[in-house]
Amino acid sequence: MISPGPTFRAASVFILSCILITAFGCSEKVASDLGFNLLPQDMVGGLPVQKEFRQVVESATVPGASANKGGQARVYVGRLGDYRMRTLLGFRVSLPPGTVVHSAELNLYVISLKGELPLRLSVYLLERVFKESEVTYELAATGEPWSTPGGDFGSEPLGETLFEGNRIDTVTVTLDPEAVNNRLAYGDSTLPLIILGDEQEAVLGLIARESVPTRPVASRLDLIFTIPGETTYSLLERRAFMDAAITSFEGVTGSGVLRVGEVPASQIFFAYDFSELPPLATVNQALLHLWVAGGTIVDSFLVGAYTADELAYVSADEPVLGRPTLVVEGDSLLVVDVTRAVQKLVTGGTSGAGSRYLVISSLSSANVAGFVEFYPPESPDSLRHPYLSLTYTDIPSTGKPGK
Repeated sequence: MISPGPTFRAASVFILSCILITAFGCSEKVASDLGFNLLPQDMVGGLPVQKEFRQVVESATVPGASANKGGQARVYVGRLGDYRMRTLLGFRVSLPPGTVVHSAELNLYVISLKGELPLRLSVYLLERVFKESEVTYELAATGEPWSTPGGDFGSEPLGETLFEGNRIDTVTVTLDPEAVNNRLAYGDSTLPLIILGDEQEAVLGLIARESVPTRPVASRLDLIFTIPGETTYSLLERRAFMDAAITSFEGVTGSGVLRVGEVPASQIFFAYDFSELPPLATVNQALLHLWVAGGTIVDSFLVGAYTADELAYVSADEPVLGRPTLVVEGDSLLVVDVTRAVQKLVTGGTSGAGSRYLVISSLSSANVAGFVEFYPPESPDSLRHPYLSLTYTDIPSTGKPGK
């Protein structure tokens, strides 16, 4: 007969301990030969619990003014559906008086394309230098020229080109050197340009100004010139140091839906009753499920979660709670991770001083224009009602107030 070895005896002790725990519970510490202690039940939390919130106390779409400003990593030009987009670029050019510009080229780098080509691009000189902080993405006037600061330009283009390229491509627009000369002759050190598309249903996404000096590409102006008293041609390359985009939305948004996006700027607010949750419960995961009802997506963009005390548009300066979710064309269902926001609501609700609303917002730093619409809780199609799925854990009873 083979006698039980040390490993067998240790396993037997462990199994016996499990049987005793099952039979008598965890009301006391149990010391085992394996060298660990089992804690009483009131010193450990409960098992994770899953719950769905299908009913909302309140839901609303709250409009707001677009918080977008200049200085984007990506700008757009063209038209798509009810959207029209124009790009502003500023170049710092400092040349000696009397310099003669013989050639001027604007190099643009395409990083996205939507619609049908060809698209004609026209470049104009702005009448005055724009300020990035003053140019919002919304149209500030109904007529031409647009009255948004920096949006007024002359009637004759500096240059035009017909783009028939690819989604990742380079566009070179040859500019009128005489017009550039005339502008720089007044001693201006900034050359402000605006880029327009024609009526073709197409939009180009372009790399904007030099936001990172080490980045290999950015919108660039190349000048070939001679300075007074010399016959040698010189080349000056300048990356854009300012950018902005002007966007107009000429359509009508849907009624009876929830909407989030930019131009028109809007956020979605939800109020839930979390009183059924244990006080100070730990939210392990919270996912908000939203079914897409429509919208216009110029390019993919991000949405994130916030909390709010009232039905008032949340500033883009507020920190996003958790990881943003990407919205792309063709989405039928959007699942947003709102764990941190719901935890804040649950904890705040317990203390009586917390926020009331869960807010879903476009991240304006990453969305120039576009919106998505969702089915509301009162939609006739109950299968597409938004709902919140929640996994939480109760805290140990010894950690609860009064213990």
